[in-house]
Amino acid sequence: MYLDEKQSVALVKKLNKLSLKHKFIICPSFTAIEPVSRVLDFKKANLASQDAFWADFGAYTGEVSAIDLKRLKCKYIILGHSERRKYFSETYDIVNKKLKHILEVGLTPIVCVGESAEERKAGQTLAVIKKQLDQAFRGIEKGRAAIVAYEPIWAIGTGNPETPEDANKIQEAIKKYLKSEKIKVLYGGSVDAKNYKSFLIEKNIDGLLIGGASVKLNEISKIIQNA
Repeated sequence: MYLDEKQSVALVKKLNKLSLKHKFIICPSFTAIEPVSRVLDFKKANLASQDAFWADFGAYTGEVSAIDLKRLKCKYIILGHSERRKYFSETYDIVNKKLKHILEVGLTPIVCVGESAEERKAGQTLAVIKKQLDQAFRGIEKGRAAIVAYEPIWAIGTGNPETPEDANKIQEAIKKYLKSEKIKVLYGGSVDAKNYKSFLIEKNIDGLLIGGASVKLNEISKIIQNA
């Protein structure tokens, strides 16, 4: 919720002009998705939503349908972001319902997992993440047509990211636990233009889920042009 629709469109128009090696995914706020969809160069980028509901339509005041997002050319949906869990009490049972529906609709979920500072200090990181994955993928083939984003809660917005080496080990454990060659695992949490390369050189980090740095043109341009 950093940029309004005009600011989002202005940023995307500038990103459209960049010379890129890889496609990236842009995840605007709900009010900016439609105007961004009209100007985004889909040869260079895909469009995603920061959340979606588990039903196509109905009396669910304040929610947004995945079907409507698909009509706006969204291909991906972020689910279970730590801020959703922290501020809106979203559980992984809710994530599971959304995940099942989004797969039925034909979109690709980006499922967020990660431990708190207290859980990290207690040595519970992997146990917490495995529990989150079990709940999120309950009744679903683990990793089917999905992306997992490892975002340690204590690293988000703090300027203190996980070390690339430790993130690589955790993401290797996630891949082994999911037992799926289809799965891609991203790292998120205080990624910026200064440290992104140190994460991308690690074997088990397939990409990055970038927050604050993604709305700063000089930061995100450097990352996506040189990734």
